[in-house]
Amino acid sequence: MSLQPTGTSKWKTFRIFRPPLALLLNRDFLLGFPWEIVNAILVAAHREDDCFLLRAYCQGTAFDLTFAADGQRAVIACQPGSFEMAAIDLQLPVLDGLAVIREIRRVESERSAARIPILALMTNALPAEVARAQEAGSDAHLAKPISKNAFLNALGHWQTRPAKATATATAESTVLIQIPEGMEQLARNYLAARRKEAPVFQDFLEHSDFDGIRRLAHNLKGTGTSYGFPDITRLGAAAERAAKESDKPEVSKQIADLFAYVEAASSQLP
Repeated sequence: MSLQPTGTSKWKTFRIFRPPLALLLNRDFLLGFPWEIVNAILVAAHREDDCFLLRAYCQGTAFDLTFAADGQRAVIACQPGSFEMAAIDLQLPVLDGLAVIREIRRVESERSAARIPILALMTNALPAEVARAQEAGSDAHLAKPISKNAFLNALGHWQTRPAKATATATAESTVLIQIPEGMEQLARNYLAARRKEAPVFQDFLEHSDFDGIRRLAHNLKGTGTSYGFPDITRLGAAAERAAKESDKPEVSKQIADLFAYVEAASSQLP
């Protein structure tokens, strides 16, 4: 197995196997797998209590956390290829979290590097603050205080991004569905409504109506998780970003992934 330095004093093991979300969150699997094969994650946070909790949350899991105590150190550490994900506290000393996220995205763009998922950690998840984080380049956010389930779910969700959703959860892929109790019929109705939107999205795409796509995708981003379909929220957010940039190939990809997921999720509901 090959090793290379990550840019800090720690050494990173190349990840040669990526388990699906169902396994990442399965305690028996986590304890039984040889986790020298890790998912390297940068956490930029300066409060000792926050760092202690996040480190404790990830003990015995696939997630190897490297901490940066201020924004400048985070930027230096988070070079392309060093980490597979970053969690950035917006209230960092030296360089604030929004500036850190912008700099990570700038370097990725400048070097044509892969775009890693970024979680924004914030004290008050007010709409304006969430919007600023998204504009800076974050993919999702977590509001403090952050629970163990919320943190591990977020890491597992964003670390596992199957190219195409399938109708059966297997060792290769999984469809994440988390319907709140008592909302089963509402969830079925929600998916049925989303299936009807497929031709609308396609028409918008054929006519390069990015504003129309952005509006529909924004709605999906804001509603998917509430009905138990976090991947609809994730894919809606990705489609919205691509539409804002008028990136037709990326919009097409995200829409295809979105409706592959909708079909897969629909087939799994009783």
